[in-house]
Amino acid sequence: MRVFLTGGTGYTGSFIVKLLVEAGHEVRILAREPRRVTGLLSLPKVEIVEGVIEDREIVAECVKGRDAVIHTALNEGKTAVEMLRNDSETSLFLFESAAQAGCTRAIFTSTTMALGDYRPDMTEEMKTRPFNFYGAAKASVENFMFAFSKVYGMKCNVIRPGSIVGRPALQGGKDRTPGNIEKWVKMALKNEVFTVVRNDGTQSIFGGDLARIYLAILDSHADRQIYFGLGARFIDSLQIVEEIIKQTGSKSTVSVERNPHEDSPKMFDVTKIKRDFGFVFDAWPEYVGMISDTVARCK
Repeated sequence: MRVFLTGGTGYTGSFIVKLLVEAGHEVRILAREPRRVTGLLSLPKVEIVEGVIEDREIVAECVKGRDAVIHTALNEGKTAVEMLRNDSETSLFLFESAAQAGCTRAIFTSTTMALGDYRPDMTEEMKTRPFNFYGAAKASVENFMFAFSKVYGMKCNVIRPGSIVGRPALQGGKDRTPGNIEKWVKMALKNEVFTVVRNDGTQSIFGGDLARIYLAILDSHADRQIYFGLGARFIDSLQIVEEIIKQTGSKSTVSVERNPHEDSPKMFDVTKIKRDFGFVFDAWPEYVGMISDTVARCK
């Protein structure tokens, strides 16, 4: 399949490119800095076009001759109007151009923040109630994806990631090791006392696992579907700190405070990716690896 991918030099995008190539697909990437991720340059069947997603002429050319488009790039804005213009309009132009060029499949990267206010046992089918402009912009494009599917007959699907973590996919690629890991490793090496809040965490997903969802959707008959890009396991600060103390051999102690807002973890229901693709993701092994790498660097 011939695929056009935005955000291919980003953290998640790099993993997607790697998996697409391994699966035998041809990939075209639009990149502001084509040589930034050196590992991409040696991959076969990868074409890198220099440019930005805001350049509509380039985007219109990039989608020509493509069977599928995967949109992972993000443009932000401080105000509602800026967010609409920078992210929503840019996304809509991309997908409409792709549909008009004959593209048959499209995948949009949204966010769990499109759902907004937390409600127990969050599912993909719940009504969106965004609490910021970022979530609102993503939710609006989600709705347009459903419309594109009906108007153009293009298979359109949405992935909603949450916290994405992990080491780079390729040489020169971005790293998504949480910043607090290095801070806590340094504290542990000094045998300092930790104070953490119970249930302060999330269902993180490793970037390589998230990329697998994109490939699974691409190879399926899915249409007009939304999937959470999340791990099944809730990982909180206490677990991370305890692992850091274990790996460093620290004499640090941990004081655990009650979360005044949550007596139990805020969980998203990830049974849909298990039902449709057999996926049950656990980012904890990647956390162990990130901690190990950080300990080695900080000692």
